[in-house]
Amino acid sequence: MSGQSAVMKRINTLTRQWTKFTDDATARVLRWRLDSNAGRFIDAFLAFHGDEASDLTDLFIPVAIPSGEDAYWPEVYETLVAEIDEAKADLAELELPTDWQPPKIDKAELMAKPAAAVIEMLASYQKYYADLFDHVAIVLMPESIEDRDRWMETLDEAFTAHQWPASVRIIVMDWTPYTMLQNWSESKGKRVMTFSPVLDIQGLPLEILSQLKTTGPGAEFRSLFVQLSAAANGGAVQRVQNIAERAIRVALDNQWFALVAAVRMVVGSTMSTSGDAQMAAEMFKQARAAAHTISVTDISRVQMMLVSGLSEAGNKLAGGEYREARNMYNAASKVASEAKNPNMAFESHRMACFCAQQSGDFEDAWFHAKQALATAKNLDSHAKRHSTVPHFMTDLERLAKRPGEQARNFDFERECQQVLGVHYHKALDAVRKLARQLPPV
Repeated sequence: MSGQSAVMKRINTLTRQWTKFTDDATARVLRWRLDSNAGRFIDAFLAFHGDEASDLTDLFIPVAIPSGEDAYWPEVYETLVAEIDEAKADLAELELPTDWQPPKIDKAELMAKPAAAVIEMLASYQKYYADLFDHVAIVLMPESIEDRDRWMETLDEAFTAHQWPASVRIIVMDWTPYTMLQNWSESKGKRVMTFSPVLDIQGLPLEILSQLKTTGPGAEFRSLFVQLSAAANGGAVQRVQNIAERAIRVALDNQWFALVAAVRMVVGSTMSTSGDAQMAAEMFKQARAAAHTISVTDISRVQMMLVSGLSEAGNKLAGGEYREARNMYNAASKVASEAKNPNMAFESHRMACFCAQQSGDFEDAWFHAKQALATAKNLDSHAKRHSTVPHFMTDLERLAKRPGEQARNFDFERECQQVLGVHYHKALDAVRKLARQLPPV
């Protein structure tokens, strides 16, 4: 039995429940009741069934739009149409037809019954590609749910569709222990099917470990690292330190410097959580030093340098050492660029900009702002809309409005359009609305 079988066992649990759901001609919405720790297996489920290795002939499209937006379903419609259009290039490479077009609908009709328009559009898409997909499912995974009642009303809108064919399905998550959709799902009768999969996330590492029958230093280190992770999750500081010493000894004896860095990172994170900022700083520093000793031919070298550097910068930021944190984020941006990781390059420049503002070094802040803008323009559309990019743009607006900064040649509206597109107001308004709901610091 391979080490992956523990993961596949859990994916198969979800797959069986999905198949039972689609076998029911009445059901339209699958509600999964899950612990928040099991969220990663939804991602694994979607990734596996989006790969050629899957024998499931269904298409899953995740949707992460926040639920609080009044125009939720219209934005879902626009997002799906855009993503389907982007996928045409992949279909063309497979020599599949790409001339499908969404059913014609004017803006007034879209705004009047947007959820019905989404279902009609997906039904048309599935019918066109019926040889490829038996079902098309949208997986509603909103980044935030601002209002419980509003979210249920939003889901209710889907049932206003005059024709909702069995080929189109919706998946929603209901995270325990809150299960906010319990009463709502019961009110829908057989149209909503609920499953509570038992995935045993806590037991997964040990299960994987038990399936690895190898011996020697590799097996010893794996065992220690699993124990270390379990102790860290439980906040057992002294146990973390004891296990870490043993794990580092094994790693050093075998010159596994990447693993030394990984262990130091775990200890540093544990110390930071426990409130020992000084020890956390030392551990992150040692992790970064260990990362630099990794062979230049090892693909993990740059990634470990990046992760340890960002962790050390974050620790400095938490301690109010803004100039030191800014220098570390600046260094991390260079490592991220070397690693061809534009997301982390953007985050590094964004945080360096923030730190420079906090320390009053506004020339440095503008330098990193421009670097962050240049990087953000090259991110994919999903990363631009559903990451920290909109938050950065609102922060940049505040920076540009500071006394003495208005004289700079900076066209905020033009930059927003270049980064977020012509509908940039929606993304910025969502960030501002969320900011107003946060408690004052």
